[in-house]
Amino acid sequence: MNFAILALLGLLWDYDGTAPTDFLVILESIQNVTGVQNLLVAGVSPGVCTQLPTGDAAAFCTVLSCPGPGTFKVTVESLAFTTRSTTVTFQVKDRECRQVEGEGIVKGLGNATGVPSATHCRPPQTVAVPPVETQVPSQQPVTVQIPVPQTTAPVIPVNPKVVPKQPHAPGTVALPAQPQVAKVPWASTPPPSTTMMASGPPTTVRTEQPTPTPPGTRCP
Repeated sequence: MNFAILALLGLLWDYDGTAPTDFLVILESIQNVTGVQNLLVAGVSPGVCTQLPTGDAAAFCTVLSCPGPGTFKVTVESLAFTTRSTTVTFQVKDRECRQVEGEGIVKGLGNATGVPSATHCRPPQTVAVPPVETQVPSQQPVTVQIPVPQTTAPVIPVNPKVVPKQPHAPGTVALPAQPQVAKVPWASTPPPSTTMMASGPPTTVRTEQPTPTPPGTRCP
């Protein structure tokens, strides 16, 4: 797989294989201004690049955003066969990519309708988040004495200005039948209760943190 033409805001290359595959475009800033950018190209089919300058039925192509001023190296890799193209170096002198110099540069894309776009993707990597350690008091058993419940009725104060009513004589008013409910006997002294409380010496608690998912599309 070798480069044929590097077009303005687009790439055009020859691919030796006939099986369908996705491509990874590796765009590296030589001055380390923007670093290394990985771009994923999916669904490239032969014949769609004939509308680009010097494109033919056997060419593969993609359109990418202008990287801005600087000097760049670009390489295309076949993901299915892990084969790479030759590396091409070019220089962009303006933000709109109207002044581009380098090997195989074509001034203008021509008709780019239907040409697949290269989308940014992130390399497969795992972000390790260290666990969080905190100091908290240790749990210790504490015995709590339950107070003795009051079983005698409180004294009701008497108001001398209030005349109490006389109750009915026993047997003159029929009372509803009350079900007999067994009373729970009160213990003279309830047993103490034991519970766990955070009142001991400090101890270290290790909390594992979830692994965050980086934004963006992951490169295959």
